[in-house]
Amino acid sequence: MALRELGTSLSALALAALLTLTACGAGGPATSSGSGSTPAASQSGATRVVDDELGQITVPAESKRIATTAPAYTTAVLLLSGADKLVALEDNYGKNEWIKGKYPQLAKLPVVFSGNEVNMEELTKQDPDLVIYASRYGENNLKQLQDLGIATVSSPKGSDKQGNKIDQLRARQVYLGEVIGGVQLDKAKKYSEEYLAIRSEIEAKTAGIPETERPTVVQLSGAGDSLQANNGSAIGQELITLAGGVNAGAGATGESKGPSGQTKIDPEQLLSWNPELLLVDSTKIRDSIKSDPVLSGLKAVQNNNIIVIPNGAMAWAYNGPEEYLNMYFFAKAVHPELFKDIDMEARTKAFYKEYFGFDLTDDDVKHLFNLTDGQGVEDVFSFQRS
Repeated sequence: MALRELGTSLSALALAALLTLTACGAGGPATSSGSGSTPAASQSGATRVVDDELGQITVPAESKRIATTAPAYTTAVLLLSGADKLVALEDNYGKNEWIKGKYPQLAKLPVVFSGNEVNMEELTKQDPDLVIYASRYGENNLKQLQDLGIATVSSPKGSDKQGNKIDQLRARQVYLGEVIGGVQLDKAKKYSEEYLAIRSEIEAKTAGIPETERPTVVQLSGAGDSLQANNGSAIGQELITLAGGVNAGAGATGESKGPSGQTKIDPEQLLSWNPELLLVDSTKIRDSIKSDPVLSGLKAVQNNNIIVIPNGAMAWAYNGPEEYLNMYFFAKAVHPELFKDIDMEARTKAFYKEYFGFDLTDDDVKHLFNLTDGQGVEDVFSFQRS
């Protein structure tokens, strides 16, 4: 499947993150600060300086031994065909049985990042030349990594202040490709071009939809007495708008729970919104809502308009590289007729093959789209306004 190509260069943010090659001697440091042992990549030749949220960081010309500290970072490396470069992981990786089954070799790698703790002794044994760092591990662990001379990056400087969340996610993925280098850079550029093309393709069809023809949508996580709605600050808000819908939960206030941008709500709040379509994070939520007599009067329940968002390498709904596919998923969920020409199954198979490097089986498709026996992918997109 070939996606429509756009002659679009990388955004200003991604260009700003492009790295300046610098000649470096064998003893050059791997970070802009700290002292200690020098990673092998720096000893072998050229390095580059990146403008990161953590500062001006010197990284190898091509990183070949990578440690990741969060599921999004692990998934980003896998997406860029970098599984063979991973040498140490974070503890959440093993909780996703589906993606773990696709990369059995990763089960042999040590888990050195767990909770908010770093096993520095085990990490140094793995001799990483790059750590992709999550802020939750704190300043003390960061300083230790820098003192050990391990190149440590997080995200492109200023990325959270430029563009919207859809753009920020793409820019972060491109940045990691640039930081790692090699084939990962090529993959990141291709991903970026296609990502932008998908967004433009959808926007061209939905931008002119009148407000009266935009269905009301609520995106939910949790279940039972712990329902959480997208309050308008999560990426799902932008996906709903891009898809030609209206987020009825935007502006919800209260206790923040679960994924970022989700607010705990009670059934009465959901009833007052009375959305036409519910996009939910799991079959558990869907089944809980369907069986709750209090919610039986919802338009979405009465018309069986509850759609489960896929969960692949990560939950598609929350800031992972599968947002590439989720833009299409939301568009087809909200306006199935407008996007009936999009073969979601074919595009999903092509995506995982091109980026993650494996073929989806029929069971994989069934898992991703939460299909019942005899149900096809296109059957998921059955929403009709009443």
